[in-house]
Amino acid sequence: MFLHINTTMNAVERMSDRRVILLQSKACLLMINVVSQDECLVTKRSPEPLRQTANILDKLGFLQPGLVTSKNIQDIAGETQTDLIYGYFDTVNKIDDRTYVANGWAILPERNEVADGVILTYENAEGEDIILKLINQRMSRPSVREYFDNSTYLDSGWQKSFTVKEIPQGRVKLKAWAFDTETGKAFLLNQTQVVCPEIE
Repeated sequence: MFLHINTTMNAVERMSDRRVILLQSKACLLMINVVSQDECLVTKRSPEPLRQTANILDKLGFLQPGLVTSKNIQDIAGETQTDLIYGYFDTVNKIDDRTYVANGWAILPERNEVADGVILTYENAEGEDIILKLINQRMSRPSVREYFDNSTYLDSGWQKSFTVKEIPQGRVKLKAWAFDTETGKAFLLNQTQVVCPEIE
């Protein structure tokens, strides 16, 4: 009996892990037209055939929600509920003259799960938030799990590097968003960060 219970618990845990991986992969797929896939889609071949196939399936209505087609985050921004916390954009640190590292944590409280992906944006001269990076790798955040008393949120942490050449010069406002692949919506995390890159 003990072995049966133990085996069942292990199987359920593996199913949960598999679901997380599938949803993270779906985030990569939905963003295939707007972000570089070099770090997101792990493949031995060029992602171009996959991009073409995904766009065909999208036009035929087989992808729900559909592919993200614009770098303007407002096109997929969801309405955040004031009584819910979707996460925090904790810090952005300058590593060297060319590189910054952003980090924080993100969850989807309505689903009681970690975010399927995290979208990093920068504000352009027109005040629009433009998609910069999709982050689908997770990091352990014990403090978040303890705060919510929810083991599901343990791997809610995220971290991503970017270079000064990827964002405008001058004072740049950065935001982070929790991406929900079941709705195709992105939800703004608490706190924004500002960097002042200069390209020589």
